[in-house]
Amino acid sequence: MPQLRFRGLNNRADPVMVKPGTLTAALNVDLDNQSALSVRGGFSLFLSGASLCAAYATQDGSRLFVVDSGSLLELFSDGSSAVLAAGFVDGNYYWCEAGEMVFVSGPVKAVIRGQVVRSWGIPVPAQPQVKVYDGSLPAGRYLIASCLTAADGRRGGISTPVEVALEANGRLQLTLPQVGGYQTSVFVSSTNGSDLYYLDTTSQSALSWDGPLSLLTSPVDEAQVGAFPPPDAARVVEFHDGRVWLAEYLPDRAATVLWRSSQFWPDLFRLADDYDMVAGEVRMLQSTANGLLVGTDSRIILYGDQGITTLVSGGVQFGAKQHLSHTGERALWALDGMYSGDDLEPKTSSDVEPDKGKACSSVIIETGTADRMLVSVKRGGRTENPYG
Repeated sequence: MPQLRFRGLNNRADPVMVKPGTLTAALNVDLDNQSALSVRGGFSLFLSGASLCAAYATQDGSRLFVVDSGSLLELFSDGSSAVLAAGFVDGNYYWCEAGEMVFVSGPVKAVIRGQVVRSWGIPVPAQPQVKVYDGSLPAGRYLIASCLTAADGRRGGISTPVEVALEANGRLQLTLPQVGGYQTSVFVSSTNGSDLYYLDTTSQSALSWDGPLSLLTSPVDEAQVGAFPPPDAARVVEFHDGRVWLAEYLPDRAATVLWRSSQFWPDLFRLADDYDMVAGEVRMLQSTANGLLVGTDSRIILYGDQGITTLVSGGVQFGAKQHLSHTGERALWALDGMYSGDDLEPKTSSDVEPDKGKACSSVIIETGTADRMLVSVKRGGRTENPYG
């Protein structure tokens, strides 16, 4: 008797009416290059966590991180693990890479670099308090502001400048805000000037200044003006074009704010200027050579050199990702199935209603000369066949 060729899935039709070789469900099976089915290989336990809620493998496959029971762990190939940081409460976490740094966005925002985990973002301090005394500063108006500086040299956004008027030559006595783990950097203007210049960095709570003005040669970086740490409520994250992008969904407006950091300043977000609004809930951000790929609950769009282009009139799950196979073909799993190619052409048969869910994880595994795309859908399940 000739072997039946697997003709695919059909979970939309009456099971008694489908053609020979067609299945209404294909659970725990593998498909080879000759369209023959076999029982899927099993699995073995790698980590038994008490409260696993997130996992991320770096793009080069060299590191694997998980969040379990309030801790950020790194897992190793022998099954052992190391705690990198505590304080990671349960929740959904999103990840992206920028060189040696891994950005973590969720209930906790952090940056992993090597074995060091630090908070992502630097607070903006309160305004300095200023008193005027006799001194050698020329009479006139002065602006004074400060920012916090981390031990590794990173600076946060500057405070709102304080304006002080000297009616005669004088000296400025500054009382500076103190925040644990940071030093305070001070910026001042020249006489009657509007631009701020770097003055000093100190761990002390007081600083006195009466010139000379000739030392004011290093202007404040524009990226620090009006800048804040990444928004707490933003979640989905990606690094693209030298910036970190974050998506914050606004349910009352059925829209998402796309925040972007200052270029090459991933800790600084100019919230009044550097953002875009996107209709719907953004669930995917991915950097590509053609631009930033943005997946929402209803469409997939591209932010590119030619503006904003809608690629797919259908949405994605949280965790969706476009993959590149070893043959150079692009593949993406979305709410209504698989898409491939640069233009994201649909590849799922009209006979198949995929398990949608709201979150997914996918990977391409090379098996010999073939590539296999594995997709795990959270809160999915076997699609209900209307014919029972």
